[in-house]
Amino acid sequence: MPQTGIFFIDALTLVCIFLPLLPVVLIFFKRIYQNEALNFLMILCLLNFIKGVLIIVPGLIIINQKNIVTIFALPEFIILLLIFRSIFFGKIKNMLTIFLIAFLSSAVTYYLLNGMAERKQTMEILQQLIIFIIAVIGLFELINKNDMEFFSIPLSWIAIGTVFYFSISVLIKILNTLSPQLKTETNFDTQLLLNIAGFVRYLFYTFAALSYKPKRINEEKAN
Repeated sequence: MPQTGIFFIDALTLVCIFLPLLPVVLIFFKRIYQNEALNFLMILCLLNFIKGVLIIVPGLIIINQKNIVTIFALPEFIILLLIFRSIFFGKIKNMLTIFLIAFLSSAVTYYLLNGMAERKQTMEILQQLIIFIIAVIGLFELINKNDMEFFSIPLSWIAIGTVFYFSISVLIKILNTLSPQLKTETNFDTQLLLNIAGFVRYLFYTFAALSYKPKRINEEKAN
């Protein structure tokens, strides 16, 4: 996230860097470790916070910034798939596990053979598109199974935030690939759009942490 020189965009960028800490703080202080999805969400938010901080460290050249984005993209992909994997059961869940292992092996091989000197736009688009599709499918699955309690389930908010952010991010990356001359990644409007998408994403992740209500032991015994 390079400096643009525009106060509002740079300020929003800084907010988006530190905003992932909000779900982490809520999960930690509420001690809601019983939920697997929230545990993965906490790890994801911490990773994205570290990535954001590293990108704005003074002195890092553009190539290093691109390497940072590439390095953190694969763990984010894995964690999000593990989060949405918990939505499904039976054969679908097993297929998703096999797909995750196969894709991870292919991605690691791809990066080892091609190196990480430059961002691999095609690989990034593929990863984000897969996340988007699985998040959409998971969202409909949650609606069908929990239509009355949809908004009280952390996974619902995580899915909404993920679908919102990656729909915008994938669209921007595709436009950038099709029309490199537009330089969408350095365009102020594009940077602002990504910042807003990231801001909304982590607000939904915050709602996920707020929505979880652990069952009380006494209530469970009474039932």
